[in-house]
Amino acid sequence: MRQAEQFDVASTTVYDLDGHRDSVRRHPVAPEILTVAAFKRLTSEEQTQWCADRDLHHCRSHTVTTSAMISAFNDVHVMAALNRYRPDDREVYIISGPAGAGKTTIGRSIGREFERQYERRHPDYLSSGEVPVVVIATPARCSPTAFDRALLTFMHHPYPPSFTHEKLKPHVIGALRDNRVQLVIIDDLHRLTARTMSNIETGDLLKEYLDLSTASYIYMGVNLTTSGFFSGEAGSQIASRGALLELHPFSNEPGPARAEWKALIGDLEANLRLLRHRPGTLTKPRMLALLYRRTGGSINALNKLLQTAAIRATTIPDEATDDLREMGIVGSERIDSALIRTIKPVAAVEVAGTLRRARR
Repeated sequence: MRQAEQFDVASTTVYDLDGHRDSVRRHPVAPEILTVAAFKRLTSEEQTQWCADRDLHHCRSHTVTTSAMISAFNDVHVMAALNRYRPDDREVYIISGPAGAGKTTIGRSIGREFERQYERRHPDYLSSGEVPVVVIATPARCSPTAFDRALLTFMHHPYPPSFTHEKLKPHVIGALRDNRVQLVIIDDLHRLTARTMSNIETGDLLKEYLDLSTASYIYMGVNLTTSGFFSGEAGSQIASRGALLELHPFSNEPGPARAEWKALIGDLEANLRLLRHRPGTLTKPRMLALLYRRTGGSINALNKLLQTAAIRATTIPDEATDDLREMGIVGSERIDSALIRTIKPVAAVEVAGTLRRARR
């Protein structure tokens, strides 16, 4: 019987310099797609290794290349190139939308690819101490000082703990310059609110760094464009210099919207490594509708739902695979509507459904 696989717990995130660089260098390779018959032909050692690789593969979030992501990649590529040659008229990129629409996934993917491209142009950039990409999450109840500290911490730049924003600002600008930062990605900007900003307007804080550094900026947050985030003179100036990507949940309505929803699910289904799963099961009309009801069209909720289903299909004992027990196979090795219905929905999706029903 195969022993339970032990996984290392990550000690960093992409909001940490080491974690971001680890994601830049990691190129996971998916295990081979096998049928039951092909699995049985493997040696015992190969079966054990395939199962271990498959378990780890299913635990990783699968990044789907959507039309929105392609648009963002192209837009940021052009923006960064133009900003290098017109420092007095630089643009920013704004990604706004509801929770779960994929803003963070797009931002992280842009950061990884941007640094990979930078490495191809400057292969010795690490030995030179360069940090071409900074990725931070706006701290909860964020103040200007906390914002400064988040930037400096990512760059591993020391600072006096007692310094306020006005004293930290030169440290931030100097660190961005000395580390040759090309792109700053700021997530969860909706946490930067008037209640935590003292006498400094949100737009003023962002514009300070936009004007005083030479990096390009990506701003991401929940419903930034409809919440008054860019109100005020400075906020209006930033908005007028920004290219906007407004994300929305996917739809299962007939026509192009359903085609995109189907393509998204098909991509995630192709990522599965289940011995008894039939390709195309998840893209049938009834399954498309079920998955939409369970996720509300949220790409993050869909990803988590199918990840959970894949793990359940490989770890929850099922009599359909009794003959494979000695080979380490215990689950049903397939995803169907019955399995989908046993999985609890993402909390945000469940709350949204409750609110919709309450309004009727």
